[in-house]
Amino acid sequence: MANIKFDASNVPAHAAAALLAPGAYDARIIEADLRPVRSGDGRALQIAFELTVPEHLGRIVWARLHIETRNAHVQQIAQQELAALCQAVGVRSLTDTRELLGKHARITLGIRRRDDGDTSNVVRAYAAATSTTLHQN
Repeated sequence: MANIKFDASNVPAHAAAALLAPGAYDARIIEADLRPVRSGDGRALQIAFELTVPEHLGRIVWARLHIETRNAHVQQIAQQELAALCQAVGVRSLTDTRELLGKHARITLGIRRRDDGDTSNVVRAYAAATSTTLHQN
């Protein structure tokens, strides 16, 4: 264990982010990494998108694509989504996840309701970005 000196009373707690309205948002890929899935039967490509539109500048949304799994249907859907993302950002043949970093896309967000009733944003579609400029307020 590591020693740490932190007083939470001196730092305001981070409030949970509100859901974004369903719709299309310009974004930039800031992370893309293959990670093992919980079931242990494959890997998922986890992608972090930073929104670049003024009203949500800097907000981060994640997509998790199960591109290697025993479930052939899930794998097929994930590979189709990855193909759509690659086409949207102009990467024809992906050999390293770092090739996605810094690329801009227009992502369409929806809302997913989990079995426990919790809701979260989910990326539903990818298209070419309408702007590759980070807007400043």
